[in-house]
Amino acid sequence: MSVDFEAIAQRGRCDASSLKLAQPLLEQGFSPPFLARYRCDELGGLNESSLWALSAAIKNEQKIAQRRDELHAAWQQTSLCDPAIGQAIQKSNSLRMLGRLGRRLKAESNEQSNDPTLLAVRVLNPQKGDGSDFAEIAQKVEGIQDATAAVVGLEAALAKRLAGDPRVIAAAVRWLVKNAQIKVANVSDPHTPKEEPEVGKSAAKKKKLADAAPKADAAPKADAAPKADAAPKADAA
Repeated sequence: MSVDFEAIAQRGRCDASSLKLAQPLLEQGFSPPFLARYRCDELGGLNESSLWALSAAIKNEQKIAQRRDELHAAWQQTSLCDPAIGQAIQKSNSLRMLGRLGRRLKAESNEQSNDPTLLAVRVLNPQKGDGSDFAEIAQKVEGIQDATAAVVGLEAALAKRLAGDPRVIAAAVRWLVKNAQIKVANVSDPHTPKEEPEVGKSAAKKKKLADAAPKADAAPKADAAPKADAAPKADAA
């Protein structure tokens, strides 16, 4: 189990040797509050927070070890038993890497082994005594029935194997971690309205000012001329 005692000690401002003393007690089932209260003197005054951090690290390492054993057993059941994948499983120290290898194993279990693929696995994992003659190597590989067909299809098989080779992926990840840079070109919030361009702003402002200006009153209509009184009717004779 590869618990990083130094990192936990640095964060908790405690002694790494005290953490190493507490590790077997935590593995036996003692809780951090119990150890911090009743075994404080034996453990060099470790506080509860440091013990909780150590307990979490131990559980994480146990999960990694369990998952590693499961993947190694699954790798042994594959038809190819690619040594590169087996070594990557043994060296993995994170659940993320083991998850990636688990997906690779799933694809590996569904893949049919043929002569070019068997030869590609051997070429990518050379053994002592292998030379540069692929036909000669093909004759040494157990399971290859047609050495000539294996050599003919070797190029395509190598390209396919390299695309999922854990060594190539690990090298690419290391390069990206070291050299990749993320640059943010534009940040936008979908919950805020977009700003209008300057031309649109000036036009909208002019329109708003024009709407706010008081309109001139319409000219008053001329009063209608008074109607002439009707002429009086003549009295009846």
